Amino acid sequence: MEKQKIETFLNQAKDSRIKHSTEDRLFALEVMTCALGASLEGDARDKFLKVMNSISENINPMADTTIKAIADLNVLSADFKTLSNQIESVK
Repeated sequence: MEKQKIETFLNQAKDSRIKHSTEDRLFALEVMTCALGASLEGDARDKFLKVMNSISENINPMADTTIKAIADLNVLSADFKTLSNQIESVK
């Protein structure tokens, strides 16, 4: 990719921060994370789940709010996969 195209993209990404609230951008990132996790298949999905599960298996999510948020996002990712499969089966 040309340097100018990369710079243009990065500037557009920076400019979009002004257009959206921090909360909306964080929510968008959560949805994108769930979509990425849900789109993985085979070994890649197994590795993703192993990494995500290893966090809450080694640190009690109920004792740390950040770890609880990670665990909740992991569950949402699995729910997103189920929802995605249901939508695909309807088409």
